[in-house]
Amino acid sequence: MTGNRRSEGKSCQRPHRRRIDRNCVLRSLPPFSGTMFSPSKFMRTLKFIPFSAALLALFLLGQSAKSQVREVQLDWLKVHKPAKWITPPKELELHERTGSAELLVFYPDGQFGYLACYLIQTDKGKMVISRGDGLVVGTGRWTRFGNRVSVDSRVVYRVVTIAGRSIPEPWQTETFSTKRNESLTRLKDNSRFGALSQFGDLEFLASVLSCDRRYWDGQKDVDGPQPCMTQTPKP
Repeated sequence: MTGNRRSEGKSCQRPHRRRIDRNCVLRSLPPFSGTMFSPSKFMRTLKFIPFSAALLALFLLGQSAKSQVREVQLDWLKVHKPAKWITPPKELELHERTGSAELLVFYPDGQFGYLACYLIQTDKGKMVISRGDGLVVGTGRWTRFGNRVSVDSRVVYRVVTIAGRSIPEPWQTETFSTKRNESLTRLKDNSRFGALSQFGDLEFLASVLSCDRRYWDGQKDVDGPQPCMTQTPKP
């Protein structure tokens, strides 16, 4: 057994081998601590394996992360559109406008996703999520009773943290009333949420809701599990 292990280790160190042993590459990856992935340790490990093997390892990790992203369909999405749109100066010739919005995703199995963001609307009417502004992500569950929808959720990610407020934040319950046209009204502030056929950023929305997590003790970031990087890909 010892001899086989030594021979495997030596074969991993030969940069001139044309044929890449996938198992060898995976054994070269750094161990995980609990459920956390350490990018710095992983990048240091890449320095000691062939470049082509490093690319394979990155590809495998990318595929693993992609498999953790849950699809979002347009029918599951309700949007509170911007009450006020902001148009950039004409000299920039951007031909778009932006405004703050809230997006609710009601997964068919009862899971729930929330995103506060800025939407950008192009001159053709298509709407996408702004990548340059602060995002707030929430997750939880929803249930429906007659013409009422109850949501239990909590914030799990903020780009801009709030001093003294930890992340994940405490659970909260919100109630919505439903209309015949399937629109929703949040009872605490009468905000209306409806379908948005012009929304064209479902893939990014799915990735944010599935993967973006932050752990904050009120003063500084702390370690915590990341759902899209939970385990080493299996050979």
